[in-house]
Amino acid sequence: MSQRIRVYGKPGCEVCVAAKQKLDLLGLSYEFIDSEAMKLHELHEGWRNDDSINFTTAYEFYFPNSLPLLRFGEGDFVSYSEGMKLAKQLAAARPKTTITVIEPVTVSFVHAELALA
Repeated sequence: MSQRIRVYGKPGCEVCVAAKQKLDLLGLSYEFIDSEAMKLHELHEGWRNDDSINFTTAYEFYFPNSLPLLRFGEGDFVSYSEGMKLAKQLAAARPKTTITVIEPVTVSFVHAELALA
């Protein structure tokens, strides 16, 4: 069972880039949400349905001005450090895939020239 992971951040945020790189290394898929482009800090049409009120509450009160914020499934928003702990747990709980490595075979060809008499 895979859990939806959302990374809320902004372009140019080094910690946001680090979070995405770590999720990639762990083999976890995620959705990056640009909090500035989505205008999650502003009152807008559809704010009741797009998670912006939850994001703004977490960003302003629980993790003041701290990005990225991560959300696993429909759970609470978590900080970068807590999110990485949860991501490692998710990656460790996944079924392991077995990869079989086949050794390369070296083939030699002998080239002979024929002389016509």
